[in-house]
Amino acid sequence: MEYSSPKAKKNMFVEDKDKEQKEILNMSKDIHKFYSVGNYQEALVSAQKLEIYIEQTVGKDNAVYASCLNNVALMHKMLGNFEQSIDKYVDALQKYEDMIGKSHVSYARTLANLGVLCKSFAEARKGINHYNSGCLSNFVIFEIRHRTNAAFRASK
Repeated sequence: MEYSSPKAKKNMFVEDKDKEQKEILNMSKDIHKFYSVGNYQEALVSAQKLEIYIEQTVGKDNAVYASCLNNVALMHKMLGNFEQSIDKYVDALQKYEDMIGKSHVSYARTLANLGVLCKSFAEARKGINHYNSGCLSNFVIFEIRHRTNAAFRASK
């Protein structure tokens, strides 16, 4: 039986965390690289891989996972997959609310992203869908202002 000191175990844990953080950073860079050149399909694939990696290494109950959901939602939006994008943004909002609260800037940014998506969705649709999406967009804009103001007041 091998003996491993508590210090050695702690160092192994720190090394594992460092590897995870480096991998997360590298995967995030891939997303940005593809996004910045307009290759949204590859950016989506990279964002989905990061989502799975975060889920397996860090778990779902944290703001990092919420950020991954936000990235996946953005790529779906860029590809015109509005329904999938809405689902991911809503999931990200719920995760942010649970982990860091509604007054946090990340929550407000995700809400803003959802508002932009609703506007894009409304512009892509006509008739009653346009009207309904416009109403949702107006509600989201109201929520963004409310949450942003609350976050600003809380920071003073």
